[in-house]
Amino acid sequence: MPDLISLVCPSCGGKLQVSPNATMLTCQHCGNEHLVKHEAGGITLEAYARCPQCGRNDKSEKVTAVISSQSQEMSGMEQKNEVVLDMQGRQRMITNSVPFTRKQISILGQRLAPPDEPQFGPGLQSRGFIPAGGGSLTVGILAIVVGAVLLIVSACFLLGGISLLVGSSGYQAQDTVTMSVIGLIGTIFLFLVGAAGIALGIFLIVRSGKNKRAQLAEYQRRVQEEIAERQRIQSTWERAMERWNQLYYCARDDCVFVPGENTSASTSKMKEYLYK
Repeated sequence: MPDLISLVCPSCGGKLQVSPNATMLTCQHCGNEHLVKHEAGGITLEAYARCPQCGRNDKSEKVTAVISSQSQEMSGMEQKNEVVLDMQGRQRMITNSVPFTRKQISILGQRLAPPDEPQFGPGLQSRGFIPAGGGSLTVGILAIVVGAVLLIVSACFLLGGISLLVGSSGYQAQDTVTMSVIGLIGTIFLFLVGAAGIALGIFLIVRSGKNKRAQLAEYQRRVQEEIAERQRIQSTWERAMERWNQLYYCARDDCVFVPGENTSASTSKMKEYLYK
């Protein structure tokens, strides 16, 4: 195995060891990538990323390395007030010292921060299928019940009229016939209304079932569209993160770029550059 060669990172000055056969090296201290140049005078490192605007790489640094160098953790103790009850049940304020740890990042680090991961609220699928217009089913059932009651009443009237005709005699026959005719007309009317009620109820129930199936199909279609849209947004963010992990920052031109694309963008338009 060939001996490793010790070199110095041209970006941060950290000590590196490189194999004589290597063509590329990533600094374990700052994260910048370098080309390993094999020349007659020996092996040297050249910064990998050249800025498309100025054509130089002496001020270029990987964005992940910039954020790492621009961030620091602060810890200490801070005072917090708390309301408690004493032995007599009275409220009083006490002050406690509690430890804290915070991460501070510079303005440049904030501008170069990765795009936020998309957050999705509860969707259609989580709420479940809620059919609209359920009153048609209730009205249909009620119409069938009312129609059945009217049919029963009309049958009772019919039987009563027949019994009246059979039991009538003498001078009561004419009045009985008159009452029977009136009862028959009422019976026919109740029968027709009851039959119409049952028919209407059956129609409303069938229509309610068809509407519910149509609403369910529309709900399933919208759920699939919502899932597809969320997957598209998530995939777009993942591609943007892949580009962000390759991103370099040029301090000379205050711009960001992906090596090899020959394109760049100002830090204020970094998000648009990542999502293009």
